[in-house]
Amino acid sequence: MLRSLSFCVIASLCTSALSKLTNYTIDDTSPAVNYTPNTTFRCDPNTCLPQWTNQTWNGTSTLTQDPFLVSFTGSEVYVFLEANAGVIFNLDGHNVSLWNDPYPSDIIRLAYSNTSMPSGSHTLLISPAHPLSLIEFDYLI
Repeated sequence: MLRSLSFCVIASLCTSALSKLTNYTIDDTSPAVNYTPNTTFRCDPNTCLPQWTNQTWNGTSTLTQDPFLVSFTGSEVYVFLEANAGVIFNLDGHNVSLWNDPYPSDIIRLAYSNTSMPSGSHTLLISPAHPLSLIEFDYLI
């Protein structure tokens, strides 16, 4: 009995030591990002002002005035973008945040994070809060 209990304790310690959290980056060009057709513009240092792309994850970002969806699996999310007006974040059908950049500067920054989601599949809808809003999406983790 003691031997099997010891084996269970050792097995659980080994299992917890082997499992670890892993971050995945979903870039603005990923197929996991679903943009409205014909409403986006890929921005890179050759097509946009340098200050628009100098802080981006891979040198590109996507400009849009329309909502877009990102599907992912996980228990946390961190969204990096810039916007000239408010941005609404809707997670799994629920509005969870309205973001207005407190320091508008054309620099990509953390706009939304959630570290208390249940682990699993999620859908994040990112929408402009105003019809004339322009969102520059770069990536999410």
